[in-house]
Amino acid sequence: MQVLFNCGNILNDIINSSNYSELQNLAFSYASKNTKLNSSHLRRSLGQPFSDNQQQDVAEFVDTLFQTYDSITKYFRHQIDVTLTCSRCYSMRVQSTPNNIVHLNIPRDNYKTTIHSLFDEFSKSVEINAVQCPSCNTCCTHHQNIKLTNTNQYIMLQVLLWSNNFQNKINNLIINQVPTTKLKINSIYYRVHSVICHHGEQMTEGHYTNLIRHQNNWVRCNDTQIKYERRPRGGGERYLHYIKRTPHQNVNVTISPEMALFFVSPPSRQAVTKAH
Repeated sequence: MQVLFNCGNILNDIINSSNYSELQNLAFSYASKNTKLNSSHLRRSLGQPFSDNQQQDVAEFVDTLFQTYDSITKYFRHQIDVTLTCSRCYSMRVQSTPNNIVHLNIPRDNYKTTIHSLFDEFSKSVEINAVQCPSCNTCCTHHQNIKLTNTNQYIMLQVLLWSNNFQNKINNLIINQVPTTKLKINSIYYRVHSVICHHGEQMTEGHYTNLIRHQNNWVRCNDTQIKYERRPRGGGERYLHYIKRTPHQNVNVTISPEMALFFVSPPSRQAVTKAH
């Protein structure tokens, strides 16, 4: 939630929405600079499995937020276009699918990489054998190309750190150049805005911390411990990367008088130690 709330325009929209929600209440507490926030009310509102007092995969948690709150989703929603080209008649057909999170596979033979390389691997052309072509009515090789279109201000990249049906985590991954990375997507440049890191072996165990870009520095958020880092350290723990369109301006959070009056006495909150 720290990462989402650090996006000023998203925080503005959540707080000033006319539809009350637990997400809005938590966002108001954050904007009011309460030092102790409790996400348990929000988790319960999302239902199983997040209502249980057990840690869940943060990517599944964020995806559930996307499905529940359009005030967040509209900033991340994009489209994936998959183009298949027949190797015999060269006819093309495109399948477009709305999407919220881009999944990036890790190359099997190289665990030292960059966000650029992972994204190039995602979008590179591949050959698919034995595909039926409706134009020439033959079963032959096709070339598949994947492209992101209709992108918005943010894109979420999920590095798939687990292999073998999510049993084994890839711990020797090194992702270089994160602070300086700029991705060009449809003639628009994006750069890494924040990162959610996973520490531990199992997807539903361990601990989450956040790395948030603040001007020329990075802020590491570890529950209630906050510290500045000139360059973010660690590579194998970087799980979710929030990239933001550039150039951009910082957004000041403003609360309308009506909403400020509505939240004049927010419910009391208890401290939490988990990074949802």
